[in-house]
Amino acid sequence: MFLIKETCLVARSSGNILFFKRIYDEKTEKWYWTKYFTLQHKGLLYFIKGNIRINITTDEKIFFYLVNNKEFTPVLENVMYNHMQCSSLIFGSKVRYGLTYKTNTKGFDIYTRKYEHDFKVNVASENLEKCHGISVDTLGRILVSKKDHIAVYDIETY
Repeated sequence: MFLIKETCLVARSSGNILFFKRIYDEKTEKWYWTKYFTLQHKGLLYFIKGNIRINITTDEKIFFYLVNNKEFTPVLENVMYNHMQCSSLIFGSKVRYGLTYKTNTKGFDIYTRKYEHDFKVNVASENLEKCHGISVDTLGRILVSKKDHIAVYDIETY
């Protein structure tokens, strides 16, 4: 069970992750907790105080959710397979190292990122050997010199 920004309570039940909000009732002049969101995951929940990210570790996958600061609704950011067979995956605040552990085993493992995955997409399949490119940020364009002309690409759509 975790408290986010002293407004949102995240708790794990037997098969769900439940989100509760603190609401003030003016008639009774008391604060009440009201359930407003449910995630259908059976797994362990992890949250670092001061962070906006929640990790849910299941037997098959690990889910990463970002929590909106205004409405406190979780938005799925990333999913990865649990190849490490861990019970919980913990990332530090700078997301440089990950710590995994499995219940009923001794010790834990520390991981670091091996590759930076940017998943870049090829936007021009032509041969651009001996061509030069320059970015013009003020115009939002990329200029590419070719053999007999200069091609102009939009930065957003190419």
